[in-house]
Amino acid sequence: MFTLKKSLSIVSRLQKISLNFRKLSENKFPLPDPFEWMKIPAGKVTIQGEMFGYIKEDTTKTFDVSSFEIAKYPITNSQFARFIEAGGYSNSRWWNPNGWRIKNRFDWKMPLGWQKRTKMITHPVIGVSWFEAVAFCRWLSAETNLPIMLPSEQQWQHAAQGDTDWDYPWGPEFEKNRCNLGSESTSRVTFYEGDSASPFGVVDMSGNISEWCRTNFTYGMQDTEWESHPNDDYRDDTYDPFLTYDTYVLRGGGWTYSGLYTFSSQWATDHPLLVSTTLRRWSAPLDRNGYRGFRIANNSNIMD
Repeated sequence: MFTLKKSLSIVSRLQKISLNFRKLSENKFPLPDPFEWMKIPAGKVTIQGEMFGYIKEDTTKTFDVSSFEIAKYPITNSQFARFIEAGGYSNSRWWNPNGWRIKNRFDWKMPLGWQKRTKMITHPVIGVSWFEAVAFCRWLSAETNLPIMLPSEQQWQHAAQGDTDWDYPWGPEFEKNRCNLGSESTSRVTFYEGDSASPFGVVDMSGNISEWCRTNFTYGMQDTEWESHPNDDYRDDTYDPFLTYDTYVLRGGGWTYSGLYTFSSQWATDHPLLVSTTLRRWSAPLDRNGYRGFRIANNSNIMD
């Protein structure tokens, strides 16, 4: 015989089960490991200007950065494969309009050099343009119902430096054994986990790959729909970003690479500022250089 007390107890248990099931559903994330969000509190970041950029050469500018989350690791090959498998290259919904036009023009179906790297499942995806990185973020945002996008360069630098002015995520001095610089290839995104973490625990922000940010280098725009003067005459085998597309910020440096040029392994290790937290590089949004990848940010103001 049910009493009121027993009935209320059963209802309470059912409510708890429903809540736990809802939490499990909300916590499901459509990317394979390794993946983890790192909480970044609000703070300030100072960025050094460069020639042709929205911050003028020989000047600095300090920005307020709201709280957000950033991926602990760069996006890996196995994670990017989910976007490919979901038809990401055939759905215009995910693409910047100019990106969709360029993708079709050059018949992109996967990252540059993808077939050689499919078994390197926990290495960072490389050979992706800014357009492809943005399309991935839009797809994942729809899958998760989260405001996911590339980090701004202000977010990226704050996640790398914390409240310090360190040149490297781990401290003021370069230490070769803490990052992938001067090697022959990318490394697993977890390889330097115990050595390369920033003050907020973010990994691989120096070396391994150069990471796309959503920030327009020339004008400082953060809007991924906006371009001032797309140029139909661009070709993959030419490179003059100042005369073709607007350029977008790259941060972090690569295993033998900082932005526009490749170097010998010894030259790279002799010039550790190539992977400094403050080094800024930029490129056209359709550039698919093999040293470039990205990580993602959740742009909710989670702690404000």
